[in-house]
Amino acid sequence: MSPSGDGAFAFDEYIMRDVGIWLGLLRYMHSTGASAFSFVDLPAHCCGGIMTGSYQKRVADLGCSGMTILPCADAEAFMGYLLPWVSA
Repeated sequence: MSPSGDGAFAFDEYIMRDVGIWLGLLRYMHSTGASAFSFVDLPAHCCGGIMTGSYQKRVADLGCSGMTILPCADAEAFMGYLLPWVSA
C-alpha cells in the first residue's frame, strides 16, 4: 500500500469488497455520522442556542466563539469531501 490517491482508493475498495460486510457498514456509519454532525447537528445546536437566547445568559464571547466554530467545521468537512479529488 502506498500513501497516494490510487493507494487510498484501492484500500477503500479492499475494505468494501474483501474484508467483509461489517467493516464496510462501519465505514458507511462513520462517514454518514460525520456528515450529519457537520451539516445537521452543529447548525441545529447553534440555532437552538439563538432561538432560546442562551447566548445572552452567558458571556457574549462564548456565543461568538460558537458561531465562529460553525463555519470552520463546515469548511473542514467540505474540504474533507474534496480531498480525494485534489489528490487524484
